[in-house]
Amino acid sequence: MKTILSAAVLMLTAAHLSAQVPNPPPSTTPTNNPVAVGAGSYLTNWDGRIDAAIPDNRDVQATKHITTNLADQPMPTNSWWSSILWAGVNDPWQDWGTRGSHNVSYAHPFAIKPELNGVRLYSPRQEDFWAIDYAFVGTMPAPATQWINGVEHPMHETVYFKELDFVLGNTAASGNFSAKVHDYSDWFVTTRMEAGAGAMDLTFGHGSPYVFANYTNGNPTISFASHSTAPVAAKTPEVWSGTSSSAVIGFSVQGRNYAAFAPAGTSWTGLGTSKITANLPAGKKYFSVAALPNRAALTLMTQYAYNHVTGSQVSWNYRASDSKLLSTYAVTTNNYAESTGTGTLMGLYPHQWRKLASGVTLTNESYFTPRGSMKLAQGSSFTTAITYQGVIPAMPALTEAADKTRLSTLVNNVRNETFTHRDTYYTGKRLGKVASLIPLAQQTGNTAAATQFKDELKWRLEGWLKADVIDDLEPSPFAKNLFYYNSNWGTLLGIDGSFGSLKELNDHHFHYGYFVRAAAELARNDKNWAQPQQFGGMIELLMRDYGNWERPRNPATSATGKMFPFLRNFDIYAGHSWASGHARFGAGNNNESSSEAMNAWTAMILWGEETGNTAVRDAGIFLYTTEMTAIQEYWNNVYGTNYHPTYTKPMASLVWGGKTDYATWFSGQAEAMHGIILLPIQSGSLYLGQFPDYAKTNVDFMANGRTMFTMWDAIFYAYQAVYDPATALANFNANEGRMRNSIAGPACATEEGNSLANTYAWIKTFHRFGRIDNQVVATNHASFAVFRTATERTYVAYNASATDAKNVTFNDGTSLLVSPGELKVYTSVAVPVSSSSAPSSTSASSRSSASSLSTQSSCSSGFCGPSSISSSSRSSSSMPSSSRSSSSMSSASVASSSVAPVDLGVVKITPMPFAAVKFSVRLNERKQQVHLFARRNGAQDFVV
Repeated sequence: MKTILSAAVLMLTAAHLSAQVPNPPPSTTPTNNPVAVGAGSYLTNWDGRIDAAIPDNRDVQATKHITTNLADQPMPTNSWWSSILWAGVNDPWQDWGTRGSHNVSYAHPFAIKPELNGVRLYSPRQEDFWAIDYAFVGTMPAPATQWINGVEHPMHETVYFKELDFVLGNTAASGNFSAKVHDYSDWFVTTRMEAGAGAMDLTFGHGSPYVFANYTNGNPTISFASHSTAPVAAKTPEVWSGTSSSAVIGFSVQGRNYAAFAPAGTSWTGLGTSKITANLPAGKKYFSVAALPNRAALTLMTQYAYNHVTGSQVSWNYRASDSKLLSTYAVTTNNYAESTGTGTLMGLYPHQWRKLASGVTLTNESYFTPRGSMKLAQGSSFTTAITYQGVIPAMPALTEAADKTRLSTLVNNVRNETFTHRDTYYTGKRLGKVASLIPLAQQTGNTAAATQFKDELKWRLEGWLKADVIDDLEPSPFAKNLFYYNSNWGTLLGIDGSFGSLKELNDHHFHYGYFVRAAAELARNDKNWAQPQQFGGMIELLMRDYGNWERPRNPATSATGKMFPFLRNFDIYAGHSWASGHARFGAGNNNESSSEAMNAWTAMILWGEETGNTAVRDAGIFLYTTEMTAIQEYWNNVYGTNYHPTYTKPMASLVWGGKTDYATWFSGQAEAMHGIILLPIQSGSLYLGQFPDYAKTNVDFMANGRTMFTMWDAIFYAYQAVYDPATALANFNANEGRMRNSIAGPACATEEGNSLANTYAWIKTFHRFGRIDNQVVATNHASFAVFRTATERTYVAYNASATDAKNVTFNDGTSLLVSPGELKVYTSVAVPVSSSSAPSSTSASSRSSASSLSTQSSCSSGFCGPSSISSSSRSSSSMPSSSRSSSSMSSASVASSSVAPVDLGVVKITPMPFAAVKFSVRLNERKQQVHLFARRNGAQDFVV
């Protein structure tokens, strides 16, 4: 969530500081009782010297709407149900009044809103969506009345404003209801609503067609529209199944179908009126309502309606042997006497049912949601399987002398830039920018630039990670450039704040992800810096704040894990992150920059690799791979099936709980809408190239024939490179001068978290190696990438170990022996044969460019210093080890076999255009898998 106002305030109030050393001295004014974490520290009390002139510098509200069941626990903010936690139903919110009409939670297929007279429920059909070319909206409209002290007051005297669809209440209620979070699990929440003697616990969650209720006393009421101008079908819905003595009734509100499920022995009153009451039998205070996809689904719904969900939990497993992320989503239930089946009904989003591996049985029923078709399934758990495509710490080194010279010049251009911000977001962008430049400087042998950028990262990060004085970065009367832990909410707050990062807990994954990404780069160069007794402990706290991989309520959780909620910014079931800490909007929570979320998950993977923390790495892989899939489904709609037919855009830039938007918080420019889900371009952004044809559609729509843009040109040239690197390079060359003169400000051509050096290296990588290869993955390693042209496949693998070489294997049979600290690059080449008449004849060779690239002191192709990364492009010769190891390591990349060939069929090889060949295979018997190897002199060059 970002606004131009906040950015402007930051720009006007920030101190102007050169990015070059020497750095200013720190303040000498001590803070009060900082908590030491290794060499770093943080505050536990709000410091009165924080600059109050900055609007964002406000602490979080003290009030949390929770029951004593959740006292003294870190709270999971930034959720789809956070508005209940922040607002309940009574608190005023800015100028929106006291009725809480903007506090809607979207647990598809339901929209749910606690109100003063109960909880309002609404489940829109596709035809109920408000849809135009730039948005499709399935939100809950505001009611026509508000309740004050138990008395209904009209909001509009003569206009019915869609009191959709009904309110679940309690006959024992007196006065207004309050709403408090009583319990929660990974994607379900229980809200306790109380009004005098009337009390009820309501449990609901993502994908559940049910809202489960338990009444302390009183009986359930279902109230419909009452305003004089409301349609009759809204006031007195049709009851089409059940009688006054049935346990189950089915009813419809203006074509939307619902059912209510009561214990056996219940009697109903008010059928056919605007208020229905379920008179529950003594000792049976359970009740549920369901949204039906159609009336015929009532039988299926009844089977599971009495199985109340009591818990939900995800578990993940990164299976390196085939680079699969396996995520299991499981629920537990309390089955009442009327239950006729085990498990429950779960609605699966497209990113789940499209990747479904096992566990549930899909029915023929579905709902239309703002994310597309939610398919209904029966069971207690299901598992998805998604291919993890790898993450590397930097792009491969350029090898041509002219390219390296040009890149070194572009790197040098950044050395004299100034930096003007002191908030967590823009500081983060600077950190990310500098982190991406260090490997580029090392690869080009520009040791002066590499040293300067490492020094800046170290100085700036350490300044923020220490709170012993009020400002460790410069003399100042204000407390800033430090972190403060708010124990009431369980969150680490960076001072100065921006975009609501403090008082609203917005955007922590966006902001802190840059910090962790920069820390991972420092760790690549200096493992000691990342030790817990140095600054690794503080970096762990930052990661835990936005992506804590431990559940704080688990007794086995570590002490630091208990300081923060589980996966604060990530919606486990929706598959993506949320930006707003409070979610107090009519459309629910929202997330704009999916790519900055991916930057945060990239940072966790790389930090885990550099520190050997597989728990962090695997959590990062879960977050990265799951969000990647959600981006492809909901931001990019790469399969073309999830958007409303009236919506005409090829992508969404702002995903809400209740709607999908082609908009941003800060600009109406097309460049802003497309660019915000691309930036920052970094080594973990290779997922953007998995659907190159879609990428072309996206850029073509935004560009509309243009090659120069109103903002962020460099970002779009980088994105263009994933499908057309030649044109991207031509556009970069043609506009380099203009971009070089536009490096600062929200609309600058380079984008403030990016550099022309980074863009050039990215474009040249695709220009040299081709597109992302989605079919080949590493089978024993997490840091890798694979590219493909019509005739070549290029493998990249990074070994973060400081001492041990690793043989990285791929699923096509290729293996790379990667030295400590090395980024190995190997390209296999297929050579077309001269004749297609000889079905068993094959010919292949290994193309070798210049001699192997060394990582000696000249740093001609790798990273200088103790984290040397070398490039062995198109070469199978030996290569010296990096400076992390004193032994010589072979870089041979071969796959061999001693098995004698057996005549099982015929292989036909046919020349194709662009120096390619086509393999045609006819087997004598059926086989489950077929691998074709083209070899020469025992060396593998091409594998299909």
